[in-house]
Amino acid sequence: RDDLQRGGRNGPEKAEERSIGLVKMPESSELAVAEKWDRALELGVKRMGYGALVGLAGAVILFRSTPMRSAAVGLAVGIGLGMTYSETKRDFEQLTAAANKQV
Repeated sequence: RDDLQRGGRNGPEKAEERSIGLVKMPESSELAVAEKWDRALELGVKRMGYGALVGLAGAVILFRSTPMRSAAVGLAVGIGLGMTYSETKRDFEQLTAAANKQV
């Protein structure tokens, strides 16, 4: 019974081998694409948030009217999204170039 709690019938050695084997698993193309999408979404959310904060701070200092403040925030968020788009595009182009070299 103590063997089962430590990693199965073969003891803890086999459990460690399995966990090490999972860490060193070769990266498949689907996994690489999923990681690129995860990174793109993370960057997009971060840069939209940073853009909104910077745009809001600048708008409060520079503008008095609400429409101008909204425009400044929108511009800053748009810049953040544009930066995310260009970086994500470059990441996916590098991924496809690497895949084409392997073929």
